[in-house]
Amino acid sequence: MASPAQSFGDTENHPPFCWTMIKMTRLTCAVLCLCGFLWVLLSGSAQAQKAEPVCGPNQTVGTSCDAIRAREIISAKSTPWSAIGRVNYASIKIRSHCTGTLIAPDTVLTAAHCLFNHRRKSWIPPESLRFAAGYERGTALATTAVERYVLAPIHDTKSRSFQLIPAADWALLKLVDPIGQKVGFLQIAQDTPHGAEIALVGYAGLRPHVLTKAKNCQAPHLRQTPELLLTQCASMQGDSGAPLIVEQDGQPFVLGVMSAIAKRGGQNINIGVATKAIPFP
Repeated sequence: MASPAQSFGDTENHPPFCWTMIKMTRLTCAVLCLCGFLWVLLSGSAQAQKAEPVCGPNQTVGTSCDAIRAREIISAKSTPWSAIGRVNYASIKIRSHCTGTLIAPDTVLTAAHCLFNHRRKSWIPPESLRFAAGYERGTALATTAVERYVLAPIHDTKSRSFQLIPAADWALLKLVDPIGQKVGFLQIAQDTPHGAEIALVGYAGLRPHVLTKAKNCQAPHLRQTPELLLTQCASMQGDSGAPLIVEQDGQPFVLGVMSAIAKRGGQNINIGVATKAIPFP
């Protein structure tokens, strides 16, 4: 996350994976725990191999980073992509951003871990967050504060720890201003048409000031669950909270929200929360 149309969210202030505001040592432990939790789901009978390092501030070269740079740049200020923006947070020592999507005039879908300050072991107050819709190269079509947010019941905003449960890694931001009336919002997908292409659209850390699209994220060889979407496409820090998109009749629909990256054999696997598993009001 980062600040609205200011140039916050510089990648040097971020850890190299998709969780924001986590020190490298904590992040490594979190990823290993997540991999253990999902081992049966992701690995099956395959023997683990060394995967390509995930692209990040400390890993800016290699196949993963080349794939990030190859993502298609989308005009964030054009409809319907203007409904996607940056969830920004900044304090004296922290500047960070995630991606979020307007799914109603006053509601943004993002990842829950984006709202937890791991350095201070506390949840970020809603009033410290800003959502910048249609953000591109330093300016946004509309920016507003966050009034409150809704989380899965497993999360306790008074707790000093974050429950790393992939299926619960979603959040709904209720905005002070209904800017979706101006910039538009995306509909939730009711199902996935057979053969439909899945894409990830977000503000990746290597290119935090432009909206980019990773195409062909399907991973049919992976075991899917009703709560989780397992995909394969170029992703990194900054893409947390980004929408997994399917297009129907030329219009994008939100199928899921990007949560984390795990490893299966020599591949990096994206873990997303399926929208059909989120209890929308």
